[in-house]
Amino acid sequence: MHKIHPKHLQEWNESGVPEHITNLNVTSYMDDQGNYGALDRLLYGLPKKFRGNTGRPQPYYLKKYDHVKNGGWHCSGGESLLEPGTQNEFWGTFKPETPRVTIDEKGREKTLKYENPVKVRTEIFALKTTKQHAEKILKPYGYNKKNKKETFWSFVLRKADVPIYLTEGAKKAGCLMDKVAALGLSGIYNGYRRNELGERTLIPELEAIAVPGRPIYIVFDEDEKESAKLNTFIASRQLELLLKEKGCIVTVVRWHSSLGKGCDDLVVNHGWKALEQAIEFSLDDRGPQSEQNGLTLRLFDHESLGYTPNEERDSEYLGKVAFETMNKLVCIRSPKGTGKTTSIKPYIEYLLAQGKRVIITGHRTNLLRSLAGLFGVVYIDDISKISELTNCQCIALCVNSLHSKSKAFFEPTEWKGSHIVIDEATQVLKHMFTCGTCKKYRPAILKSFKYICNHAEKIVAADADLNTNTVKYLSRVSKSSPYIINNKYAFQNKKWNVYNVAKPEQLLAAAYKSIEKGENVMICLSGQKSNSLWGTQTVERYIKGKFPEIAPYVLRYDSESVADPEHPAYGTTSVLNDTLRKVKVFITSPTLGTGVDLHLKNHFSKVFGIFLGVLEPSSVRQFLARVREPVDRWICLSKTGHNWMAGGATNEQQLLKNTNKAVQAQIKMLQKMGIPEIDEAENLDDLTPDTVDLDCWAEMVISHNLGMKDYSANVLEGLAREGHNVIDMSDYDVEVDKGEVRQIRSENYEQHKKEVVEVHPLETEEQFRQLDGKNAKTKMERNQWKNWKLSVSYGAVTPEVIETDDKNLYGKLKTLFYLTEGQEYVQQDDINSATFQFQNGDGEIWTPDFMKTQKAGLIKVLKYFKLDGLIEEGKPYCNSTEELIDFRRQFTPQVMKDIACLGVTGLKTKDTPIQLFKKVLSFLGIKLQSTKKRVKAKNGKREYLYEIKKPVVLSQVFTYWKEKAEQRKLAIEEKERRRLEDKAGSVYDQLPPNPVSDIAAGIICKLEDLIGSTKLLEEVKSLVRSEDWEKWGDQIFMNAAPAVRYLILAHAPL
Repeated sequence: MHKIHPKHLQEWNESGVPEHITNLNVTSYMDDQGNYGALDRLLYGLPKKFRGNTGRPQPYYLKKYDHVKNGGWHCSGGESLLEPGTQNEFWGTFKPETPRVTIDEKGREKTLKYENPVKVRTEIFALKTTKQHAEKILKPYGYNKKNKKETFWSFVLRKADVPIYLTEGAKKAGCLMDKVAALGLSGIYNGYRRNELGERTLIPELEAIAVPGRPIYIVFDEDEKESAKLNTFIASRQLELLLKEKGCIVTVVRWHSSLGKGCDDLVVNHGWKALEQAIEFSLDDRGPQSEQNGLTLRLFDHESLGYTPNEERDSEYLGKVAFETMNKLVCIRSPKGTGKTTSIKPYIEYLLAQGKRVIITGHRTNLLRSLAGLFGVVYIDDISKISELTNCQCIALCVNSLHSKSKAFFEPTEWKGSHIVIDEATQVLKHMFTCGTCKKYRPAILKSFKYICNHAEKIVAADADLNTNTVKYLSRVSKSSPYIINNKYAFQNKKWNVYNVAKPEQLLAAAYKSIEKGENVMICLSGQKSNSLWGTQTVERYIKGKFPEIAPYVLRYDSESVADPEHPAYGTTSVLNDTLRKVKVFITSPTLGTGVDLHLKNHFSKVFGIFLGVLEPSSVRQFLARVREPVDRWICLSKTGHNWMAGGATNEQQLLKNTNKAVQAQIKMLQKMGIPEIDEAENLDDLTPDTVDLDCWAEMVISHNLGMKDYSANVLEGLAREGHNVIDMSDYDVEVDKGEVRQIRSENYEQHKKEVVEVHPLETEEQFRQLDGKNAKTKMERNQWKNWKLSVSYGAVTPEVIETDDKNLYGKLKTLFYLTEGQEYVQQDDINSATFQFQNGDGEIWTPDFMKTQKAGLIKVLKYFKLDGLIEEGKPYCNSTEELIDFRRQFTPQVMKDIACLGVTGLKTKDTPIQLFKKVLSFLGIKLQSTKKRVKAKNGKREYLYEIKKPVVLSQVFTYWKEKAEQRKLAIEEKERRRLEDKAGSVYDQLPPNPVSDIAAGIICKLEDLIGSTKLLEEVKSLVRSEDWEKWGDQIFMNAAPAVRYLILAHAPL
């Protein structure tokens, strides 16, 4: 039993810790003699290099921990879970009487309540208890206190059916140990670490307890502060996932923060029954997939608002906002349907009356047209003359148009001092950073956006899902502290019953039954192409085929139909509510997602939705909420998402590090090839995006991928957070015939391919440009547009080419081409692509887009691995194939990290040779298919055989690409020859072919060593004005690398 001071004993008693547990684990250091025992506990792991010859810690550490001499208490780690039966006396935590105060990077003071050992691995609190108490807890599981060799924790480790409670801190663990087996982490993030691949793994102590079937309860604090909530949800979420990977049954326990912050507060204030009720609530509130998911708030860490609001409201309608009296940046978070736009309208009218200039920007044309109509301002497409644009006081335009080459001819300096309104702000930023429609001019768009924000008089950003990342970015680019209004209103009378089915066949059957009863329904679908099994076109044809009598009253509303002058949906956006009064079945894609409010009442009886992992969870909820009335929702969700970004990255720092590493390497490679934009840059960092942009992008990527990772759970728990009632209908016993749906999809797709192949083709590029610029296209025009694109991309338009393109294989097949038949062209194509991006980006690139187009580095790596020698079609492979084993052996953890920088992600150390080979081939558009045959391996086991399956269009397409590459090569060589002639004149053409002198050769080597460095330009400028240039200039120029010759031409006195 340890010596414990009465005040410390009282402190532990107040946390509900049994006195015998306190006495066994806690030691007080209050002897007024320096309390060196406590110092020893903190510095026992200090390496020799930080100690003097006598072993005494260096003065730095003695001074740093001088406050320890004032005393405090120390709690040891208890029993070792790695060596059960042994005691962990030294590792633990020390709570000093006078805490140490540090200063953070922002100059703020931070008090450290607890001190942990220096320079040692963080462990866990597995507190000791008595045999009698152990029997009280463990007797139901077969524990016998008479077994002297069996300790409390050795028994728990041995018995997988004993539940374990995980909490933070020794005192909370001690409180829980009154009734259950509890472990205390020294911090909420200390339950896992990262391995050499950057992957999260459990700490060894948790590995020891994490066995299949063990119930584990995560019991972290319930904070009121948003930033603390954010950290708690991140930590509990990651810990939950890692434990589930081990087969544990995990529950994250929650309660209302008003009952107490920590589990010890909850138990002391309200009794053990309160904790039991919290556990019961957590089990019940898991939703319909509780056994797989547990209760976590999934994306709450990324979707939440981690700022303290300046105003808190709790109103069904947002109401009046005094924008003119607030900060430069005003951010509004208010639920869908609470009138955010209505609250902004009077402010717009006030600004216009004052003669102020206003920009209203967003990410969807439907949304902006709606806003322009509501505010009575001009939408960009309605302006036909540049003079009208110049004199325009207020304009609504998509962020895609925020550059000088757009139809808005946007010049940010002309809008200096304007007022900016950003509706759906979080989605707008994501669109700007990641959407393909912004790709061509993204750096220029970002520059313009940051300029107008920085020089704006006022910025108003509103979103139902406004999050920390959005506010932080807008604050940084506007250089203004945000004024935040948070409306916490929850629609008590507008909650839905959400019926969650397991399969799309069940959902379509439920919709069928509703239509059969004569009910009006809305069907939300994430797919809309003709080859989508559960897309708008397939479902429309299915419904019309089953109910021909209502076919005229079925409306398909997607990106094609609303832009097709020959379709009934064309032109309905502005009058959609009136249009829908005549519609019985409304089949819609995410085109309806934002900007269209369905406020018609008593029309739709039910809303159905099939979401198979394409839309983000928040977008799914918004989609379902387009109908404001609380009618029943029926949904079908895929378990995981399929729309991953940046290779599925879920670690922000690693993502940024990998991206930067790959980009810098590629730019240096391009610099050696003589690209003017790179050669003329004084600093290579000037070519890449600002940190503020990349930080925001990386956070979006992580948030997006987390949403994809547990897709169905994230959607369902988001709905539950909004107060809706989620009902499990996975056993719904009615299904439509999936074969019939497949047949419809097949017929639709075959017809689509036939129409694209047989359409009268466009004859000139000018015709294509005119068609490309049209917002509205008939079906024939869409087919002509696609026919032209395919012809230019693949050299022919066949059904097989259409299928290849629809599977998004173009980029992957390009990589395969460069690896095999087109290796000689990869560097020049990289140069062409980089030059194009620099020119359209005003001298900058957007690194995430840039790396998708650069292939030379990846081809070099794949060549090194001799992958090109393994992709012989028809050759059989199995896990024991020697070539495959050698190939697999090259992929060490470090190699996997390095190749991830080049876009080859998803490789794991536990992958078998076949698994890894299959993943690598997928990046080349090649399948490794099972032959269904098995062979006997050397180890006696029977293994399945696999063989490579290449796309049927490969030979034809590669021949075309080779011809085009040769044409580009000849054109570039001719252009370069003429440029050099024009630059250098005839002097260099007449130089005699003299051998290079040693002096000239030395100068050339020195210059070429500096390629990739900012010093090269200085060295060239110095050289061309030196005596060496007068003597050896001709030899140096004729024999130097292109990057050096270019700078010489630019700076040499001719």
